[in-house]
Amino acid sequence: MATLAPEKISRRSINWRTRIARSERAGLFIVAGIIPMLVIFLVLITFWTSVIEGIPGAGTAYTFNHYVAVYADPFTYTALLNTGGFAIVTTLVSLLFGVPIAWLVERTTMCFKPFLYGMMVLGLIIPSFFVAMGWILLLHPRIGFFNFWLQQLFGPSAVVSVTTVTGMGFVQGLSLAPLAFIMCAAAFRAMNPALEEAAAVHGMGTFTTLRRVTLPLVFPAIAAAAIYIFVIGVAAFDIPAIIGLSSRLYTFSTLIYVKALVPDDIPEYGIPAAVGLLMFIGAMVMTLWYSRFLRSSERYQIVAGKAYKVEPFDLGSWGNRAAWSYCGVFLLLAIGLPLLLVGWASLMPFLQPPSVRALEFISFDQFRDLDWDQLLRGAKNTVILMLLVPTVTIFLAIPVAWVIVRSGSRLRYAYEFLVFLPHAMPAIIFGVAALIAALFI
Repeated sequence: MATLAPEKISRRSINWRTRIARSERAGLFIVAGIIPMLVIFLVLITFWTSVIEGIPGAGTAYTFNHYVAVYADPFTYTALLNTGGFAIVTTLVSLLFGVPIAWLVERTTMCFKPFLYGMMVLGLIIPSFFVAMGWILLLHPRIGFFNFWLQQLFGPSAVVSVTTVTGMGFVQGLSLAPLAFIMCAAAFRAMNPALEEAAAVHGMGTFTTLRRVTLPLVFPAIAAAAIYIFVIGVAAFDIPAIIGLSSRLYTFSTLIYVKALVPDDIPEYGIPAAVGLLMFIGAMVMTLWYSRFLRSSERYQIVAGKAYKVEPFDLGSWGNRAAWSYCGVFLLLAIGLPLLLVGWASLMPFLQPPSVRALEFISFDQFRDLDWDQLLRGAKNTVILMLLVPTVTIFLAIPVAWVIVRSGSRLRYAYEFLVFLPHAMPAIIFGVAALIAALFI
């Protein structure tokens, strides 16, 4: 009976292992390709919708009239300017609070750090429309409590309005400051303190070291956070809708919403799709910008030893008070004040400013009059989404992350671009495209 030589058995086992490894690699690429293929599909649906006249499936004709209607309308460019201004203010406000608080938590002797860290995470969890509702109750030109008090003191012309591009950007920036905090805190925590120690040896003070050494070292993290938050600002919908729509102040997200959902009429999806294609071009530019910046961030790294110990800056008693004053202002503006005002409004039978006299009107009747069946259905749907979305996201994101970071394939750049692209586009664009695909395709 013939037997195989040991060398042939070894080569055969190596070949099988190679085939298994290749099949596993191909399987990872296939699973990782689900998200990019879905993005491409939804973009194609959006383009198809923008060049047809009528409702899909009920007789359509191809036309470019939607593009003419959109790009010949000056209001489109007004919405474009509003979107850009809103995103810029959002980015500046979020960095103004998020970066200093990240430095205080990670690089100083500030007291009660775990509490502050927990509050920043809480600020990221709280839905931003609660914050928007609170600021409407405070600074709306007609119903704002602060404006009511201001007009009592200085007359009817004294108004501080949140229903402006700057006001909306300020509120959105407060909601996204915890995101800037989380993105920058990791960079401050992992930063090698060697150059900071060298600066201290040469007589630099704390703030000079922060300005000339610390911030330049973490510049890639700050810039990445700024770009990412700017992209989110461009695509944001909830705060521009809650604050801006009542004053006819539109960004691209709310413009698409208004064009797509016409009250008491047949929805017209062609014009929103044409607007969405303009957003798609801008999203491509921002996605490429973000990806190229992340790939070039390695030049800012420092060659260091195997281990190092971070010595936090000693703030002292007065420094701790100043630091907590700054953080307290942010927590009050972003969490405390909006939630208190929303809670106050929920206890009032009719809207009125907080006062001693108004305390006698506090009532829980509004809670008894709620449609609890509908509320429970909403809670059930929310729980389903909370369980389903993270599970599907992690299942699809891990193969994509492996392809982008570890595969070495040239396809990783296309995967990276297509996976980040939805962040730069209003979710309502893909929502409309998915609706059309489900109903008519």
